[in-house]
Amino acid sequence: MPKQKKQIPDWWIIAGIAMLSLVLGMVGFYQYSQGEHGSPLSLLDLLYLSLQLFTLESGGVQGPLPVTLEMARWLAPFTGVFAAIKGVLSLIHRQGKSLLRLRNIQDHAIVCGASQGGVHIARELVKNGVSVVVIDNTPPDVSPYKPDPGIIQVAGNVQDAAVLQRAKVQTARYLFAATDRDADNIGVVHEAHRIVGAREREQDSCVLDCYAHVSDHRTRALFYTHPLFSDSGKRFNAQVFSLFDRGARLLFESFAPDRYRPIQGRDDSPVSIMIFGFSPLAKSLVLHVARIGHYANGRKVVISLIDEQAARQTAALSLSTPALEQLVDIKPQDLPIDGLSAACLQEIIASPADVIYICAESDIQAFTLARRLVSLPGYEDIPIVAALLQTDALTELLYADRQAQPDNVELFSLLGNTGDMEQLIGEQQDEAAKIIHELYREDQFGQGETVESNASLAPWENLPEGIKDSNRGQADHLPIKLRAIGLSLDDVLNAAQAPEFTPEQIHTLADMEHRRWVAEKRLAGWRPTAGEKDSKRKLTPLLVDFDSLPDAEKRKDERAVVLHSLRLIENLKLRSVQPHAPGREPASR
Repeated sequence: MPKQKKQIPDWWIIAGIAMLSLVLGMVGFYQYSQGEHGSPLSLLDLLYLSLQLFTLESGGVQGPLPVTLEMARWLAPFTGVFAAIKGVLSLIHRQGKSLLRLRNIQDHAIVCGASQGGVHIARELVKNGVSVVVIDNTPPDVSPYKPDPGIIQVAGNVQDAAVLQRAKVQTARYLFAATDRDADNIGVVHEAHRIVGAREREQDSCVLDCYAHVSDHRTRALFYTHPLFSDSGKRFNAQVFSLFDRGARLLFESFAPDRYRPIQGRDDSPVSIMIFGFSPLAKSLVLHVARIGHYANGRKVVISLIDEQAARQTAALSLSTPALEQLVDIKPQDLPIDGLSAACLQEIIASPADVIYICAESDIQAFTLARRLVSLPGYEDIPIVAALLQTDALTELLYADRQAQPDNVELFSLLGNTGDMEQLIGEQQDEAAKIIHELYREDQFGQGETVESNASLAPWENLPEGIKDSNRGQADHLPIKLRAIGLSLDDVLNAAQAPEFTPEQIHTLADMEHRRWVAEKRLAGWRPTAGEKDSKRKLTPLLVDFDSLPDAEKRKDERAVVLHSLRLIENLKLRSVQPHAPGREPASR
C-alpha cells in the first residue's frame, strides 16, 4: 500500500504567506526609499511599515511603486482577512460539531471544572468508553481538555442552568462537580437537581448520579445529612466525596506503620508518624489516623507535623474537630519544608518515626525532599512515602520510574489510585464496607427490623455518607486488627480454613474494635454520660475503656468482633475482594 504524503496544516501555509508578505514589504519599502520619492529608512522603520500593511495603514504611498511593494500591498491585507475568516469558520465548525454531537447525546457524563481532578476524571471516563461533556470557563486555546478529541467542551458558568441544559444534563448518566471551589461544586449539584427534579415523573428518563467533590471535612459533614444528598429520587442521586479522603485511606493502609513494625502488645512503644507539608491530603490523613489508628498497645499515635504554618493549621483543625486531641498526639513544628538545613533535619529526626509521609503541594517538592532525606543519617532506614498530587507529564514520568527509587522511598499517586473508573463509579474501595452493611441488614431484618423503622437499613447507594463512613471505618480497621494478632488479610483470604482465635486474641480484637468505635463516636460529637444513652443529645455511657465496660457488654463485644470478622472474611473470600496496594510490598525492618 503506498505511503500517504503528510499534509501541511493550513495555518502553516497562512504563516508562510504572511512571512513572505513581510519580507516583500521590507524589500519594497527599501527600494521605494532609494528612489526620488523617498528618504533612507532604518531596518526598524522598514519592519514597522511592513507590519502596517496588514492593517492597511502604510500602503497608501505616492508615485511609481516597486513590484515587490505592490505585491506586498495586496498580499499582506489579503492574508490577514483570510486568516480572520478562517478563524471564524473554524470556530463555527467546532461549535457546530459540538452542537451536532450534543443534539442526541444521552447516558453521558458531565464534568464541571478544569481542576487537576476534573481533567483526570474526564480522561478516565473517555478511556472507559463514556461520552464526556465538559463545562468550563477556560479559554479554548489554554484549556487542559484541548488535546482530547473524545471530550465535548461547553463554555460557560458551571452553575448556570442554561449551560447545564446545553450540556444535556436532562439525559446524562453522571455528573461530576470537580471545580477547585467546594461551594461551586455543591451549587452545581443543586442546580442539576432543580433541572432533573422537574422531570421526575417522566417514565423514560434515566437516573442521574451526581458526585460533588468537597475538600473541606467540615463542609462535607454539614452536607452528609442535607436533603440534597440524603434524599434520593427516582431520577436523581447525589453524594459528596473527596479524593483526598479516599487517598488518605489507601495511603495509610498501603504504607501503614504496623506493616513495618509489628505492634502486638501493651509493651510496644506508640506508633509515630511524621508528615511533611499540610496539603488537603495531609489533613485527611491526620483525621483518618484519628479514626482508625488504634493498635494493640492501646496508646495514641504520635503525629509530628512539619509545615511553615503547622501550629496554626493544627489549631484550626482541632477547633473544627474538638475530639482530635483526645485521639492522637499532634506535635506541630513551624518550619518551611523547602530549604531545611541538614542540621535542622537531623534535629527533627531525633524523635523516632515509623513512617514519613510527604504531602507537599508540589510533586517536585515532595520528590526532591524524599531524595534529600534518604541521603541523611537517621533517615536511611525509615520508610518514606512521597504523595504525588498532580497529573502533569513530570509526575507521570516520576511515578513510572518508581521502581528505580531507593528501597525506602515509595511514590503514591493520588489521582492514579483514587480516580479510576472503578473507584469513582463502582466504589471499588468500599467493597468491604458494603459487605459489612449487607451483613448488618441481614441481622436486623432477621430480628424484625424494617427500613421504615431503621433508616440505616437502606441499601448502600441510599445511605447517608455518615453511615457509609462508619462502615468504611470497620473495614479499614480489619487489617490492623489482624496484624495485631500476627495475621495478614492477604494470608487469611488465601487460607483454606477460617482462622481460630485464642481467648487472648479475642480480647485484643474486642479492645481494639471498641477503641475504634469510641473514636468514631467522639469524632461525630458524642459525649460520655453516667446515665442512659440519649441519641438526640449524643450521650452514651459506653465511651470508656474496654476493661471498664460491664462484663455483659464486654462478652457481647467479644462475641460480635469474632463473628463479624469471620463473616466479613468469608464474604471477602467469596467475592475475591483483595486489598488495594499501589506501591511495592513494604519491606519489614
